[in-house]
Amino acid sequence: MRFFSGFGFINESVLFEEWLLKGAYDVSGFSMGAIKAIEYAYNEILQQRRINSLLLFSPCMLAHKSLAFKRLQLSSFQKDPQSYMDNFYQEVGLSAKMERFKKEGSLEELEFLLNYKYSDSIIRFLLEKGVKVETFIGLKDRITDIQALLEFFMPLVQVWQFKDCNHLLQKS
Repeated sequence: MRFFSGFGFINESVLFEEWLLKGAYDVSGFSMGAIKAIEYAYNEILQQRRINSLLLFSPCMLAHKSLAFKRLQLSSFQKDPQSYMDNFYQEVGLSAKMERFKKEGSLEELEFLLNYKYSDSIIRFLLEKGVKVETFIGLKDRITDIQALLEFFMPLVQVWQFKDCNHLLQKS
């Protein structure tokens, strides 16, 4: 079992334990980690390795955002990484009791996150190879574009929507 952490996070898999413990999964990830989980699963399948399931928690989707939005994010991070991360944690809904999951994000990770384009052909390939893909989305998520996520994932995979949950899939 492999879990990929989100931007600015470490060891946060415990936040998703109720889903991770319910069944056998091979690969999972949160936010930016969901993107890395997709890429990892894809590469494993290409190398003839078996992946049974892929769980994507709050996959972040920002590539379709304007160039101005992306530039603002990058310049804000470069100017004051600490303030940027503090604001980011507030937006994701990180509570004081979750401080232990914080990890300094990097400019490279932020650039990756802002520019990653999901590929429906990769998702379809995984499905054709027998990978069960499930996506978990909090409908009060203030980090990513929920509508864009739903439009991308719903025609392809099982999507679980949580009405009053934030990016961390916690009640907001």
